[in-house]
Amino acid sequence: MKECSLDEIKELPSFVRLGCLFGVQKWIDSGKSIRTALKTRINPLRFSVETGFQSMVEIFLHCHLLQNELDEMLWEAVQTHREDLVRMILERGGSVRSMPFVDVLNEWHPGIVKLFLKHRADFKSNAPFAEAFARRRRTVLGVFKSLLETDPTIIDQANQALIYHVIKGNEKWVLLMLWLGADSRAPTIDMEYPHYLRTRPPRSVRLSVMGASKS
Repeated sequence: MKECSLDEIKELPSFVRLGCLFGVQKWIDSGKSIRTALKTRINPLRFSVETGFQSMVEIFLHCHLLQNELDEMLWEAVQTHREDLVRMILERGGSVRSMPFVDVLNEWHPGIVKLFLKHRADFKSNAPFAEAFARRRRTVLGVFKSLLETDPTIIDQANQALIYHVIKGNEKWVLLMLWLGADSRAPTIDMEYPHYLRTRPPRSVRLSVMGASKS
């Protein structure tokens, strides 16, 4: 299938944005390409996800897309919090490894997080949950707690987040990390750095941690 010129490809996004399934299908059936060799912001694949129209996305998913095209659609679906589209794209070959898992956690959508985990997302490398907890992403607390039941080793990520929030004086999040089972006395990667050891958190937070550790 020959790639379209810039002028030719401009017509396709109009069909997509208007939700004109017939126009898009006719374009594809006529043998015209959905791609252009030129660098441009005109991206019918991304626009199809932006419309949120499942049938439109489905048409493109039947076009023998390249891996990078599937992954670009996947990221757009994650950013727009469309769990249904994320599921569709993953089932068609979108890769959970195409984006850092922490970026998915930071989107505040537990349903999408669970889909990524179902498709074997890497939830250990670079401690993505620790970073999400540092950013106060409450929506992934339940996901983490469930995951902890099958893989107790990830508690270290909660330990790291606990230290972070102790240092920052975020008492509410200190208590949340303790609720997850974090241990204020457990050694973590962060504790190897002298500046963490030199920082003295507020007294109220120190007392919270001390009280929870004794119980």
